[in-house]
Amino acid sequence: MAHARAIFFAYPIEALGVIPAFGYERVSSSPFEIYRNAAGNILAISGIGQLNAANCFWHVKKNFGFAEALNVGAAGALKGGMKLGEIFQIEKNFSTDKYFGDSFALETPFAFKKAVLATSYVPVTTQAARDELAKKADLVDMEACGLCAAAKLHGVNMRAVKFVSDFSPGCSIPENIVKLRGVLEAHPELF
Repeated sequence: MAHARAIFFAYPIEALGVIPAFGYERVSSSPFEIYRNAAGNILAISGIGQLNAANCFWHVKKNFGFAEALNVGAAGALKGGMKLGEIFQIEKNFSTDKYFGDSFALETPFAFKKAVLATSYVPVTTQAARDELAKKADLVDMEACGLCAAAKLHGVNMRAVKFVSDFSPGCSIPENIVKLRGVLEAHPELF
């Protein structure tokens, strides 16, 4: 049975409020945590990184099927003027790996501001690296390009929505994500 939408989160705490708010029930816990709700949507926790994200996409597509995919999760702000918890829809995604090759143009059907997202294989841990990346992108994450590449291979429409979880290399991303619980739950159109 193909499901309406597969929603991919990297980190379990990103989805903790969403799972009960939208009636998701666990259907699998290995190799990835997978949940399903009454609307027929699948929610998957991929783990951090592009390879985990791509593998999770493949696993969910093979075992559950879905018509469209959405990546939701935390991202670091690279430019000033963004607020903690502010939500953006991604219009372009590219990898910081010069050998990755592809960049991806994504549909932006939601009522959030648009942003360009860089996907890094490693955490961007210095302000100098963030400043350099800010010349090309608004936000940075570690999963979206893996999902976009997998979606392209499978012919699936991919969208991405990110919330600002940090501004500097020194902040506690998990602590900020916990503080932001409720931000995503205010947007049922995603889930």
